[in-house]
Amino acid sequence: MDTNYKIEVKIDIKATNETQANDIQGNNDSFSIIINNSDAESIDKIEKAALRLTFPAIRESVSKHLSDVSLQKANEKRQDDDFIQINKNQYKVDGEIGRFDFYTHSIYDKSNKCKYNTSKDFFPSKKGNEYYKTIGFKEMAIVEGVTQSSYRKVQKRINRQRYQKEAGTPMRSLQNLVESKGNNLQSYIENKSKEILLNNSCLFEDDNTIKTDNQLDINLKTKKDVEITKAIVECEEVLDQKQINRKGKLVDNQIPYEDPECTVNISDDDVKVKKQKEKGSSSY
Repeated sequence: MDTNYKIEVKIDIKATNETQANDIQGNNDSFSIIINNSDAESIDKIEKAALRLTFPAIRESVSKHLSDVSLQKANEKRQDDDFIQINKNQYKVDGEIGRFDFYTHSIYDKSNKCKYNTSKDFFPSKKGNEYYKTIGFKEMAIVEGVTQSSYRKVQKRINRQRYQKEAGTPMRSLQNLVESKGNNLQSYIENKSKEILLNNSCLFEDDNTIKTDNQLDINLKTKKDVEITKAIVECEEVLDQKQINRKGKLVDNQIPYEDPECTVNISDDDVKVKKQKEKGSSSY
């Protein structure tokens, strides 16, 4: 039967004779901060003091728990002649609660060969000193962050929210994360597009450009002739009324008029594409 875990939080605000004001103290899984009477009677200052205390306490508790989980998993895998050793480099995490790290463990046999390493065999594998980014961090930094504001503003905001201005996420790390995710997405789109084209008899050159002699069997859905004729007449009348010069007549257009109900419009733009308004400006 799997073990359940209980997360318990208790915030106790009480009078004290201690005098180490504004310094966060840690003792046996307990964190405390001393504030003066004036701050304790201020709504704004008591709120800030409580938050300053809460985030470091959460990070420390989560770090200790994950270190314990690592040791537990190593013990479960260890055999009689094996020994467990704490890994030199701690596992780094960038999360919604801030940046923190925890201990991981490796199992070695009697010949000193590593058989199991919790940093990659149990927890998600990562490169060197890279930080593991939690889902909560990605939502805060990307979805609700850089998609709406600049890297610098987002970096300052998330580090302030997590009360970790000194050891928080650098702007460059945030930028690298977003660019990496963007490159992965771009690569997936390109590979998927090529797969679709190949499945529809489209051929490519050695440099991945599409061959110009491709013969694709495209069943194009167009508007009915009567609808096209009616629309052309209406457009011609408007152009004549506004005395707008044009080359040739619309009816001579060689490009077929596709049926919008059976057409997919794809726009590729590095910034952002917005659908054109139904009624634009009347200026020409």
